[in-house]
Amino acid sequence: MSTATEAPSPNIVSHGPHGAIIVMNAFVAPSSAKAYLKLSAPIVERFRKEPECLFCELSQNPEDPGHIRIVHGWTKDTEWLRQVSNFNTPGKG
Repeated sequence: MSTATEAPSPNIVSHGPHGAIIVMNAFVAPSSAKAYLKLSAPIVERFRKEPECLFCELSQNPEDPGHIRIVHGWTKDTEWLRQVSNFNTPGKG
């Protein structure tokens, strides 16, 4: 029996009868949080315009201003998101 611990896969896949929920956390310097939120707003708006997007919310932790979170829900699973996005293509997106 091996005692080595297998590293978790970098690919996160969600499967469910109703789609996927994805949580993206960013940790920035608190002094940069306002700028980061401003830069993130167009991404959130773009997600919200997609017909498969159920919701997309951008939030800032009031107790840790450098912790920014984007939570988005989709009618499709993460495999679909990989197929239709540029997120996994270096230099794209």
